[in-house]
Amino acid sequence: MIEEDLVCTNELILTELIPFLLRAGQTDAADCLMALECIPLNIDWPIIRKYQEINLSNGINKVGIPDLIILQQVVEHKLPLFTYDKHFHLMKNHINFEIIIE
Repeated sequence: MIEEDLVCTNELILTELIPFLLRAGQTDAADCLMALECIPLNIDWPIIRKYQEINLSNGINKVGIPDLIILQQVVEHKLPLFTYDKHFHLMKNHINFEIIIE
């Protein structure tokens, strides 16, 4: 997907991943991530609160703010999300966004 230019990221995702990759000596992987298109974050707190309310109303607990920010950006920009994170798979049942798994 990276070779076909189908992947983008944001500063939140980079901040979560890059330090761990560098600490593990995975500089090539870190460099690849840093070279991806980086979508600017425009945090919409009322929407994030709405998503969290939807989650709690449907028994989806312990979804962190970073995941809600990523969700808000995915929905706002109509981006498909590549993730194995269980929270996103649960939220998909109640919030309209696309998850892709290869």
